[in-house]
Amino acid sequence: NNAYFIMELQQMENTLETIKSRCQQINMEQYNDEEIEEMIKYIKDKDKYIFTEDAHRMIKQAARNYYQIQMLCKSHSIYCIR
Repeated sequence: NNAYFIMELQQMENTLETIKSRCQQINMEQYNDEEIEEMIKYIKDKDKYIFTEDAHRMIKQAARNYYQIQMLCKSHSIYCIR
């Protein structure tokens, strides 16, 4: 039985060397603003969400991948009307 631990870091240079030496580093590319906008539109259309302008801006600024966009849309029901 193996156990795996996934750690997401924003600033690898601030991580202790003892931790880095025991980890496998996988770099994930971040999406540009246009790609994020396309993902928001896809989720919005698919799930029939209606966003306020402020909510849309907040989601666009906060999310850097599809999973984050989905979670922000679902967890901010005050901003997302289904």
